[in-house]
Amino acid sequence: MSTIIRLVCGQTKNPTWDVMLAISRGLDIPLDEFSGQQNLRIIREPEMNHMQKYRALNSMGKEAVDEYLETEYQEWLETLARKELFSHKKTVDQIYSMSMEDIEKMEAYMKTLEKGRDRPGV
Repeated sequence: MSTIIRLVCGQTKNPTWDVMLAISRGLDIPLDEFSGQQNLRIIREPEMNHMQKYRALNSMGKEAVDEYLETEYQEWLETLARKELFSHKKTVDQIYSMSMEDIEKMEAYMKTLEKGRDRPGV
């Protein structure tokens, strides 16, 4: 029986450091995700690569990236609204890397969309 199956079935109650490290590497997730006390500001390697490239850009390049990112973000919010997937708790739980400022922006945006639905002909 594999180590992971024994963990899931509860046969192994206290896995060793090496086992947990191997699992976290295999799943490409930080080890602290197993603790239930996640660091809300984890930066993974692909994100770090993006940041390094962004920092190398001149101001025009950064502005272009910022505009594109904002456009994509707004489209994502609209998708959430259309699919009615938004719930504050669900979003916080699933998208743990969002800042409180971004969550507040999302809430404000969703309220704006809901007000638009309340108007006849919209």
